[in-house]
Amino acid sequence: MLAALGWHCYRPAHLHYIISAEGYKSLTTHIFDPDDPNIHSDAVFGVKESLMAKFDWIEDLSSMEAPGKTTPFYHVIHDFILVHA
Repeated sequence: MLAALGWHCYRPAHLHYIISAEGYKSLTTHIFDPDDPNIHSDAVFGVKESLMAKFDWIEDLSSMEAPGKTTPFYHVIHDFILVHA
């Protein structure tokens, strides 16, 4: 099907989550990096604006030492909202 549409089979960079808390419905979801070159052509059409989160590459030594890291890392902030059970 993708070949017939002239599309590639790639997915943009993303992280998967399963989040649960007592008294709330479990949430299974993912978030995407809006800077990924495939963000507007996801092979499984799973990207929504609400699922995008900035992936910041941290390599500044003072920023790495603050959270106890010694090597560069990605920093991502995203709010997840759970629904009461």
